[in-house]
Parts: sequence; C-alpha cells; structure tokens
Amino acid sequence: MKTLIYLHIATILPVLILGPFVIFRTPKDKVHKILGKIWALLMITSCLLTFGVRHNGGFSWLHGLSLYTLYSVISALLSIRKKQIHRHKQSMIGSYIGTVIAFIFAMTPDRLLGNWIQSVFN
Repeated sequence: MKTLIYLHIATILPVLILGPFVIFRTPKDKVHKILGKIWALLMITSCLLTFGVRHNGGFSWLHGLSLYTLYSVISALLSIRKKQIHRHKQSMIGSYIGTVIAFIFAMTPDRLLGNWIQSVFN
C-alpha cells in the first residue's frame, strides 16, 4: 500500500504545480494544450491510485472526491472535444480546487504526508 501512496504523491504534486500554469495560460495556446493533457493524465492516474489506498481498510470521503474528480476531468475532456469551452473550463478549475482541498486535508498529522511534513519541521 505504501507504494501506491508514493505513486499517488508522485502524480499529485505535479498536478498541484501545473494546475495554475494550465488554468492561466491562453486557451488554444500550444503550451496550454500540452500541459493540459499531461495534467489530465496525471490527475486521472492519481485518482485511480487512491482506490488502492484505504485508511483502516475502508473508503473515506476522499475516495468520493476521487470519483467526482474522475468524472469532472473526463467531462472536461469530452467538453473540449465538443468545443464547449465554458463547461471545460468550469470542470477543470473545479477539479483543481478539489485537489487543493484534498491536499490540505492530506497534510493533517494523522496522514502519511502530514507526518512527513511534521517530521521535517521537528
């Protein structure tokens, strides 16, 4: 399970970093499209990895957020193919905000990432 956690962290950290660059780039810009595809692939991979990580053997509300994020990212990808720019933008920004919220909760002291951060500062 720790391997899945490490892979999840390895995919979600670039998502957190790339998100603002993709969101604030000019739409239709080649860099926006390339970074957006990378971001979406990392996001989908990260969400899928979470289902192998279960705290105390069960699913948590964070897994529900993963399901919603998967839906949102896939919806955004389908929207952009249909040239539904506004829907695409809303879905992608919503996915990013959800990821930031999940990341904040993942930094609590009872979680692995929170323990790592706490050990760095102690």
